[in-house]
Amino acid sequence: MSESAAIWVDISTLVPWDENPRINHAVISKVAESIRRFGFASPIIARKADNMIIAGHTRFAAAQELGLDRIPVRFMDLDPADAKLLALADNKIAEFADWDHDALKNILKEVSEDDLPIIGFDDFTNGDFFDLDFDENPMGEIEDKSQESTKTSVYKIEIPNDFEQIMDFKQALTSLVQRFNLHYFVS
Repeated sequence: MSESAAIWVDISTLVPWDENPRINHAVISKVAESIRRFGFASPIIARKADNMIIAGHTRFAAAQELGLDRIPVRFMDLDPADAKLLALADNKIAEFADWDHDALKNILKEVSEDDLPIIGFDDFTNGDFFDLDFDENPMGEIEDKSQESTKTSVYKIEIPNDFEQIMDFKQALTSLVQRFNLHYFVS
């Protein structure tokens, strides 16, 4: 690893990736508030050759919103193809992680309700999250509705209406998708 740690650079020298497929407008102000409160916990990642941002477009936009002149950047010596792959991986891989809901509830109970929006948990300011009970398999057994014995199976899954059931459903569906390497579509 020959790349250096982050250095502080003039924000105007960075070039956003014009093909960035991530839509982040709705969270820029939340990230700006986090930066205002905690500073930069993670630097921007940029290509050494052309200062193109690889990872951290939302942090970059939040820094602009805050009127910052200098931000921390880690420059990497990557070709354009690898830069694109890293940019996609930086956004996508974290989506596969799940929460330990009991541990999360315990931590969030210690957080001031005023701080919940700053850390991205503003949906839980009414306290309902703490009453949720996440059991191991809230959906029960899934009945196989396939018509023939092939590698393809079709399942009908009814999506619940209330918040608690949706959270349980999401956890169970995520577990199934990961456990069986499932591919799915919604019709």
